[in-house]
Amino acid sequence: MTGPARPPSFHGEHVWDWCDWVLEHGLPGLPPELREGEAAPVAYAELGEWAAVMTLAYDPECPPELDMTVQTYRWSAGSWAAANGDGGSNWHPGTRLGRPTWLGARQVVADHRGRYGEDGWLCAEIDGVAGVDAATVEVEQAGRRHRHPIDSPVGAWLAVFDGAAAATVRVLDGSGDVLFEHEVAAGP
Repeated sequence: MTGPARPPSFHGEHVWDWCDWVLEHGLPGLPPELREGEAAPVAYAELGEWAAVMTLAYDPECPPELDMTVQTYRWSAGSWAAANGDGGSNWHPGTRLGRPTWLGARQVVADHRGRYGEDGWLCAEIDGVAGVDAATVEVEQAGRRHRHPIDSPVGAWLAVFDGAAAATVRVLDGSGDVLFEHEVAAGP
């Protein structure tokens, strides 16, 4: 087996180990619901030299609700380097790991935006949730397009890109029709 070892459980102490594992292997099979103290990766995207992993964790302070965190990365010297800092917010109500029932098949919602980095680079991300017709997230930047399938069991999607340059983020259906489009100005 290459890369990091599969974490032994979804206990919250393994959250960053899961992020590293997902970048090598993709999303794991998930339990139908998270219990107190558990956290699980539910979405990821690799778009060119940029990547992000979204994790949901059970929040015992505000049940029944899950907290969402996104960790961003840049490909550097043959491996993924994590940005200093991560972002997140509350997820949609409940503790089940499924697509929100209120979400229409072609509906796309952008929930959160953030910029994180290290000395010499800035990573931008946009995340959200999408209906079952959403198939791909696309980032167009500096004349290049990168795509990643939306394969999250909760319908989550992530767009991640160079935060120092303008970009266009799209969510596409299986035929390539645009369900969501957002122009992003260059950072900081």
